[in-house]
Amino acid sequence: MERVESHSELINHEVVDESNAGPHSEAAISFSVSDDDILRAQGHEAVFKRSFSVIASLGFAFNITNAWAGALSNFGQNLIYGGSQVALFSVIIACFVQWVITLRLSELTSAFPSSGGQYNFVYIIAPQKHRRFAAFMTGWMSILGWWMVTCSGLSLVAKAALGLGQFLHPDFEIKQSHEYCVYLATIIVTSQTPRL
Repeated sequence: MERVESHSELINHEVVDESNAGPHSEAAISFSVSDDDILRAQGHEAVFKRSFSVIASLGFAFNITNAWAGALSNFGQNLIYGGSQVALFSVIIACFVQWVITLRLSELTSAFPSSGGQYNFVYIIAPQKHRRFAAFMTGWMSILGWWMVTCSGLSLVAKAALGLGQFLHPDFEIKQSHEYCVYLATIIVTSQTPRL
C-alpha cells in the first residue's frame, strides 16, 4: 500500500474511469475515508477503541475541565450580585461557549492528531508569513493559561481551608496575610508532593 502524503490527498482520492464503468468494476469504486485511514496516512496507528456515548463524553468533559469547581467557586458571588437567574444561566452560557470551543478543537484534532496542542494547530492553519510567530505566541499563551489556572486553583484551596477553619472556630477572623500564608504553604506542599 502506498503512503498518502497529505490529508487532502486522502479525502480527494477517487478512482473514476468512465471507459470501464461496469457496476462491479474496480474503476467505478470510490474509496470511503475513515478516521483510521486518515491516521495511517499521517503515520499514526489507531490504538484505542472509540466507544464514548454522548452522555459519557459530556460527563468526561465535565470532570476533565473541572467545571463543577469553577461553577461552585463563583456561585456565591453570582447569587449575591446577580440573583438566581445569573447563577443558573451563567453556567448554561459558559457551557455553550465551552462546547463551541471544544467542537472547533475536536475538528482540528481529528484532522491533525498531534501531542503539540494549540500551537501546532496554529502553525498548520496560520498564513505562511506569520506561522512561526503565531505558533510561538500561542504556545506562550498556553503556558500562561496553565500558570493562571494553577494559581486560581491554589487560591481556591487556600480560601476553602481558611473557610473550614472559620467554620470550626467561629471566633477566628480571616485576614489577607492568613490567606497569603496558606496559599504559599499550598504551593510548597503541592510542588514537593511529586518528589516524595
